Amino acid sequence: MAISRRNAKGKIGARSAIIAVQKAIKLKNAERKLFALFAVIEVRVIQTIAWAQRTVLPGKKNNWNTEQTKKRGVRAGHGATDSPLKVLQINLDRTRAAHDLLEVTVKDYDIDLAIVAEPNKKIAEVKEWITDWRGDVTVIVYNKQIQFKVVSRGNGFIGISMAGLTIYSCYFSPNYSLEEFDKDIDELFENINLQRGDVLVAGDFNASSKIWSLKAENARGRQITEMLASKDMVIVNEGFKPTFQRGPRNSTPDITFVNSSLVQRVSEWQVLDEDSLSAHRYIKFKVFQNEYKPLMQSRIGWRLDKLDQKILEQVLKEKEVHTHTRKYTRRISAANTKGLR
Repeated sequence: MAISRRNAKGKIGARSAIIAVQKAIKLKNAERKLFALFAVIEVRVIQTIAWAQRTVLPGKKNNWNTEQTKKRGVRAGHGATDSPLKVLQINLDRTRAAHDLLEVTVKDYDIDLAIVAEPNKKIAEVKEWITDWRGDVTVIVYNKQIQFKVVSRGNGFIGISMAGLTIYSCYFSPNYSLEEFDKDIDELFENINLQRGDVLVAGDFNASSKIWSLKAENARGRQITEMLASKDMVIVNEGFKPTFQRGPRNSTPDITFVNSSLVQRVSEWQVLDEDSLSAHRYIKFKVFQNEYKPLMQSRIGWRLDKLDQKILEQVLKEKEVHTHTRKYTRRISAANTKGLR
C-alpha cells in the first residue's frame, strides 16, 4: 500500500529541508557547508523512501514532455470522470530551488497537473520539457492516467488538450512593449478560437485590473478585460490576495480564466500561503471535467460584458478600498447580478 502523499512528516521534512538549503547559502565557510550537507542528505533520504514506495518523483520518466511523448503526442491517463482535475499554477522565477520545492508541493496536494511560467531553461532542456517558442511556459502532467496531446505553441503560451478540455499556460514579460503584448495576446485568443470544447487559460500576464486586483488598471489589464468580454470568457480568481510579493511590493499578475460553460466546474480557486521559493505564490484549484458534475457550492464569475459600469465606477471611487475589501466585493457582486438580469 502506497503511503499517503499528504503524510505530515514527509511534507514538513522535504519542504523544510529544501528551504534550509537556501538559508545555508547565507552562512559562511565550514558552517555553511556542514549545514547544507545535512539538508541535502535529508532531501535525498526523503526522495529515496518515496521512490521505494512508488510515489511519483521528478525525472524524465515522470514528465509528460519526454522524447517518447513528442513522438506519440499522447500519454496514458485519466479521462473525463467525476474525479476533479487538481491543478497547481505557479511562476518559478527560473530558480532551481523553486523547481525542487514544486515537486514536493505536487506530492503534498496530490496534484494532477502544474501550469508553469518562467521555468529554468536549463532544467527544461535537461528534462526535455516542451515549452512555448521562447521557453517561458510549460505544462507538466503528473498524473499518469491522463491522456492528452499538445495542440498549440506560440510566443508566450502553450496549450494541451484532454477529454474535451484545452489548458493554456501563459507568460507575458513586463519588459515587452504594449504593442508586442497586444500582438501576443491577439495570437493567443486567435488560437483559443480554434479549440473545441472547454478552455482554461492560466499564467502570469503582468497585467492589472480591478476585476482581479486592488491595484489600478493598466493598459494590459484593459486589453485583457476587453478581450474576455468579447470572447465570453470569465475570470475565476477569487478575492484580491496578491500572487506576487518581492520586498514591500505586491501585486496580482497571475490570473485564471475560462469560457462561460466551464466556470461552474472550477472549484476551490485559492492562493496558498506556503513558501514557493519564488516571488510568486502557488495557486491551487480543481476542475470538474464531467459536464453534469454538480458542485457543492455555486460560484460567481465576472461576466465583464454585462457589468453595470456606473455602479462599478462608483464603487471604485470610494476611499480606502484596501480596508474594506469585503464590502466592495459585495457591492461589485450586486452590480454584476443587476447586469445579468
